[in-house]
Amino acid sequence: MRAASGAGAGSSTSIGCLAAPARVEVDPRGLVVAPEGWCVDWWIGTDDRWRHPAEDPSVRQRLVDLTPVVETAMRVPGGDALQRVWAVSDPDLGAIGVIEVDNRSPAPFSLAIRVGPSGRAGAVPIARVDLDGEEVLVDGRVTILLPTVPSRMARPMVAGDDLVAASAHAPMIQEPRPSTRGDPGRSEAAFVFPVAHGASVRVVLRLDPDDHGPRSGWGRRAGRAPAGRVPGPDAVARSWRALTERGLRVVLPAGPVADAFHASQGHLLLAAQSVPAGACPDAVLAACERMGRHAEAAEVLAAAAACQRRDGRIEDPADGADITTRVLAALGDHWRLSGDSDLLGPLVPAVALAAGWVRRSPWRERHPRRDGVTEDGPGLMALLRRVRALLDAAEVLDALGEHDAGATVGSWAAALRANAERPMAVPSIGVDLALVEACWPLGLRPATGDDVVLAASSLGLLAERERLGGCSPATVLSAAVVDAMAGRPGAGDKLARVLEHASATCTWPARIGDPGVGADRDGGSPDAGATAALCTLVRTMLVHEVPGGLSLCAALPGGWLGHGIEVHDAPTAWGLLSFALRWHGERPALLWELRPRGHDPVHLRAPSLDPTWSSGAARGEALLAPPGQAPPPRATPAAPGMWS
Repeated sequence: MRAASGAGAGSSTSIGCLAAPARVEVDPRGLVVAPEGWCVDWWIGTDDRWRHPAEDPSVRQRLVDLTPVVETAMRVPGGDALQRVWAVSDPDLGAIGVIEVDNRSPAPFSLAIRVGPSGRAGAVPIARVDLDGEEVLVDGRVTILLPTVPSRMARPMVAGDDLVAASAHAPMIQEPRPSTRGDPGRSEAAFVFPVAHGASVRVVLRLDPDDHGPRSGWGRRAGRAPAGRVPGPDAVARSWRALTERGLRVVLPAGPVADAFHASQGHLLLAAQSVPAGACPDAVLAACERMGRHAEAAEVLAAAAACQRRDGRIEDPADGADITTRVLAALGDHWRLSGDSDLLGPLVPAVALAAGWVRRSPWRERHPRRDGVTEDGPGLMALLRRVRALLDAAEVLDALGEHDAGATVGSWAAALRANAERPMAVPSIGVDLALVEACWPLGLRPATGDDVVLAASSLGLLAERERLGGCSPATVLSAAVVDAMAGRPGAGDKLARVLEHASATCTWPARIGDPGVGADRDGGSPDAGATAALCTLVRTMLVHEVPGGLSLCAALPGGWLGHGIEVHDAPTAWGLLSFALRWHGERPALLWELRPRGHDPVHLRAPSLDPTWSSGAARGEALLAPPGQAPPPRATPAAPGMWS
């Protein structure tokens, strides 16, 4: 993994545990932003000076074992000061974030833990910071648990004071409950600890800001110094690896793509459970399904379906927005890839009711689009999503025995789809985005269609010309998914460009190069949509559905040729697929096993390896022709759409 370079390089990294939705964010220099918006910073005092990670050029960052445990290192004389941040669920303390700073140098140093405003837009202002024994109270609420009473507490005496400098001359704590007040909303304090060679200091953050429990004594509920019993970073990293190895498992050639894919597994799980049900991005749910995280997706979908009104509309519990089309599309995706009748069986009446709402609901309004432009009049993307939602509702109803209802809803979808074709004839960047989305994730247009090919190429040229400046990584990766579905080499090129802009922890902001992104120290919140799109892209490169079967290794990056690949338990619309790619000199060999979910024949192809090969066997092995030496297959007409 690359090291972060410069303050604000890349985006922040979300850290949390699956037992609670709250997250903290760790910026590229180790500054930790709490759920409420205030932050915890760290400085190191050595014999010669105080060292601030925001300004020190020696700072490096990585994920421990490619899991949501962030390690930030800063050089000090003779070694490193090493900060690690992770989150766990404690039976007494609840969901907590942990900050640990180790002294990996031969000499002692001083550690200052600064608590104050983060400077983020919308952050909660801080009027007061108090210390009560080991507990730090922000505006009267216990939010931080220190390992022991700090030796010193520094605070600005007047507005504009340098808190770093104040830490060097802070007096010993003598007050029973010292506090600090600053400018309105700008109060801050630093707590100083001596750290011997080989020693560490561990600080615990409360991740449940909505917990209205005791305003003091939070840490004492678990006994003295409970931070010492919290699992360490290596143990937490091992737990994350065990968790992310459930479902789809792959072995990829070593390199940045493999690192980013494996790191994104933990990011994806956190993203799926960090927001209210309706606020979970569509791309995150789609990626969860393709990674085999059906249980996590089902939990979100069940909670969303519970928000349905009597008229069929499904509302986001956070802001009341209409999410009916999103929920129907996600339910259809869940059914195709998991066959989960336990979830969907009881929801049949809700699906029929929601389909009726989609047919009746108004859609001639202003619709925000992925490129940030707003379209007046008929919202093209809204219309396409309505078509997808009705098709999915029809499929679910028919599969679960409601054949008449499924046929009726299918006829609604067909009528609406005819209207969706007209606006797409007018060329523009917005239409390019719509065409790409119509192919993926909506599945309404074939990836090999001329209009989709031109749209994906146009977005790729735009990203290359601007070097992704102001572009959304998620949009570029979605265009790469379309390229991969068609077996075009542009998929690898787009992926490589996006990886150039990844943070050291494999995250991206929502847009790269926008004014203000990276201007603050936090470097921008991570975009879950980009993480999801990367997971989906790699899965599409390895295996994706085509009419009548599956396409294997359709768009492998050039550097992967000649290297072994393994895919285990990949959920597909045809069943669970496992395969391995081996090489005998220049010739690739495939070994595969498909556990089909139905009785329809399934044909496997590997067009980028040997376009002449196909097999209808559920398991087997084959030695293919060397890539590029097999004669091209006879052209076949493009299918009208994957799920049409």
